[in-house]
Amino acid sequence: GKALSELQGLVSAGGPRQGGLSQVERALTTPMFLIVGAEVWDPDSNYIDDARKVAGSFQQTMQELGTSLQTKKDAVAADKLYRRSLTELNKFFQICNVAGGA
Repeated sequence: GKALSELQGLVSAGGPRQGGLSQVERALTTPMFLIVGAEVWDPDSNYIDDARKVAGSFQQTMQELGTSLQTKKDAVAADKLYRRSLTELNKFFQICNVAGGA
């Protein structure tokens, strides 16, 4: 119902004023790629490539979630994709912490 509609609003593309980006893309995905693109980590390590892959996986999961909510508001499918996105976010920030020496 309402929660799935609100979630769809977060992952659906925005209008021209938002550059066509969803709220999730503006708040999470874009900054994730900016962090990776800053190349402040050891270039001889795998941190940049690993973080970029995880950020891409997260972006893809969010797109899948948006598509699935447009075609059918299935709470079980949305939950599965949402949980996968949390795992991806956690992995991304774990890489950031290790790469940054935390």
